[in-house]
Amino acid sequence: EEIGRRGPASGATAAAACGGTSGTSGEGGSKFRRLSAEVGYRKLCRDASGGDLFVARETVACFAAGCVVCAYKLIVDPRPRGYQRGLGDVGVGGRDGSAAGDLPSKHTVEGGGSGPPSARPSPPLAFLPNRRPEECLREAGSWPRSIGHRGLYSARAATDRVLTVGDGDMTFSLALAPVLGLRLVATTHLSRAELGEAYGEKTVATTISSIAKHGATVEHSVDATALHLRTWSAGGVFRRVVWNFPCIAGPRSRSADAQNSEIEANRQLLTNFFRSVTSILCPESGEIHVAHKAKPPFCHWDIVTCAREGSGDCLEFQGAIVFDRSCYPAYATKKVQTGSGSFPTWDAKV
Repeated sequence: EEIGRRGPASGATAAAACGGTSGTSGEGGSKFRRLSAEVGYRKLCRDASGGDLFVARETVACFAAGCVVCAYKLIVDPRPRGYQRGLGDVGVGGRDGSAAGDLPSKHTVEGGGSGPPSARPSPPLAFLPNRRPEECLREAGSWPRSIGHRGLYSARAATDRVLTVGDGDMTFSLALAPVLGLRLVATTHLSRAELGEAYGEKTVATTISSIAKHGATVEHSVDATALHLRTWSAGGVFRRVVWNFPCIAGPRSRSADAQNSEIEANRQLLTNFFRSVTSILCPESGEIHVAHKAKPPFCHWDIVTCAREGSGDCLEFQGAIVFDRSCYPAYATKKVQTGSGSFPTWDAKV
C-alpha cells in the first residue's frame, strides 16, 4: 500500500506542478514543440506509457509538499538542452530572477532583437532548477519518516530475508538495518581491507558496527556473479536480492563509470548475476531489485533482456518503481570502487 501507479504527465500538468509556464503561441512556442519532438533522449529516462512504472506514496507526498528534488524524480523535464539558454533562462527560478511569465525590460529572443513583452513570444515550459539531493524535505528533517519501512522493505514481513550485493560503502544496508535487523545479509564486492582504503577506515568501521548492532550479517569479497558458489546461512534462500547501480570496476584513477565503451561488459555482468542469483532466490515469491540510472547510455543496457537470458526465462519482469534515495536515510551513492564523488539518481528506477 506504500506504492501508487504513476502515469505519464502532460506538458500542462508538468508546468502546473513545477510552477512553470508553457509557451504555446508564437514562433517561440511552436519551435519549442518542434525541438522537443526531435530530442527524445530525456524521454527515455522513465517511460510511463506502458503502465508498469510505479512511485512510492512517500515520494509523491514529499513532492506535493513543495519538494523540488522530488519533482525532478517524478517529471522528466521536456526542454531540449540549451533551448532555455537561448531564451535567456526566463521562468520560475531563472537566473535572471524573474517570476513566471515575466521578462526583463531588455530581453533578446532567439533570432535577435528586443522589444516590449507583448511583441515577444511566450517563454517555453520553465522548471525550477534542480537542487542537491540533501535538500529534499525529508533529508532536511522537515518531513516525518516512517519507522516501519524503508522504501520497498518493511518490518512487517518477519520471515523475509533480504540480501544486498555490491553495496559500495554499505550505506544502503545501513539504511535497511533498523527495519530488517536479523533478516538482512549485507555484502560488498571489495574485501574488508579494500573497503577501508576506498572509503576511509574510520567511516567504514562505524558503518559496519552500526549495521551489526541491529543484528544484520555483514560479509565481504562477495562476487555477485558467483552467489551460487557460496555457503549461506539459514538454507541460503532469500526473499529479495538487491543490487543498486551495478557496474564493472574501472581503473581507480577514472572519474567516470559505465560509459558507452563499457555497455557490453556491463550487460554481461548483469547476465551473469541473473544466472547465479536464481539459485538462492525463493522459488515461488522471490524478487530481484536492481536500481539503475535510466538515461543514456545506461538505458541501453536493457536489463530486462539480461535477466531473461541469464535466468533461462525463469525470471519475469513485474514492473519498475521510481528510485527515491530519500526513502533510505544514510544512503550515499558513490562512484564504483573509487570512494570519491557521488552521482545523481533523479532519473533512476528499480
